[in-house]
Amino acid sequence: MRGIYMENNNEKQKNLRGAIVETIAFFDLFSFPLTVNEVLKYLKLKSNYVDVSDKLQVLVEKKIVERKGGLFYLYGKEEYVQERKKRYNYSDRKLKIALKMTTLFRFIPWIRLICVANLIGRDNLRDKSDIDLFIVSDKNRLWLTRFFAVMLAKLLNVRPQKNDTKDKICLSFFVSVEQMDMSLVRKGENDIYFNYWFLNLAPIYSRGNSFTEFIESNKKIIDEFPNYFTQDISAKRKIKEFNNNFYKRNWEVLFGGLEKTIKKLQLKIMPENLLRLIPEKKGVIVSDKIIKLHLEDKREEFLKKYNESISKITI
Repeated sequence: MRGIYMENNNEKQKNLRGAIVETIAFFDLFSFPLTVNEVLKYLKLKSNYVDVSDKLQVLVEKKIVERKGGLFYLYGKEEYVQERKKRYNYSDRKLKIALKMTTLFRFIPWIRLICVANLIGRDNLRDKSDIDLFIVSDKNRLWLTRFFAVMLAKLLNVRPQKNDTKDKICLSFFVSVEQMDMSLVRKGENDIYFNYWFLNLAPIYSRGNSFTEFIESNKKIIDEFPNYFTQDISAKRKIKEFNNNFYKRNWEVLFGGLEKTIKKLQLKIMPENLLRLIPEKKGVIVSDKIIKLHLEDKREEFLKKYNESISKITI
C-alpha cells in the first residue's frame, strides 16, 4: 500500500500527521467522522491524545480535514457529521433487536460469544441494513450451533431475504473456539477493512471470559494498533450469561452426536453460488472451525478506493 506523504515505510511511520489523515480517509469511505480518541485508537503509530489533538488542529488549519461537534472528517464532508448522528439512532434500534434475539440464542448451550459486527465504525449501521452477528461456538459444535441459531431465526422470521433486509438478523459468520485466531480470514497486514471490522466488534454476550480470550487470540492484530483500547459495553447492552450445566448435559445427550450429520445436511442445502466460492477462501470459508458465508467480499474494492482517495491528498 502506498502512503500519501512518504514512499519510505520507515519514514512514513514517523509522520503522525500522515498517519492521522490515512486513518480518517479510510473511515471517510463509510461516511464516518472520528473523535480525537477514535483517531488515536485506530492509528497504526504509537502516539497520545495531546499529540493527535495538536496534529488534527494543524490539519484543520491546512484545510485537509474539518472539525464539527468534536468530529473530524476530510475537508468538504460536513454532511457526514449528521449522517453519523442518524446512524447512531439506527444502530441503537438494531442493537435492541439483536439483544432480544441473543436472549434466545444464549439457550443454545454451545454458544460462547456473540458480537454485533457493525459497518466500519462503532454504532455505524444504515437504516435499511440487516444486523450481522459474529458467533463463537464450543469445540466440535460449530455446525450444531449454526443449525439451531438459523432455525430459531427462521421460526421467528428474522432472517434477511433478497428484498427484505431491514432489521433482520444475518447469521453468516461462525467460528469455533479452536479458531478464534482470525489469521485464516485476514488477508495479511494490509487487509485494512478486516482490521477495522475486527476492532469494532461489539460483544453483547460472553460466556465466562470468552471475549477476553478472543482478543488475546488475536494479539497480532491488536499489536499493530499500539494505542488500541477495548471499550466496555454498558450492562444495558449485554445479555447475562446462561450457564446451566444440567441443561447443557441434556442437549449433549440429545444432539451432541449429530454434529457430522447436521454438517452434511447444511452443506446439502447450501446455495450453489456459495459452494462455488469455497475454494477461493475469500468471502466464503466452510470448515469444522470456520463458517463464513459472505457472498460479496469487497475488501479489495475498498482497498482500491482507499488508495485512490489518499493519492489525491497532499500534506
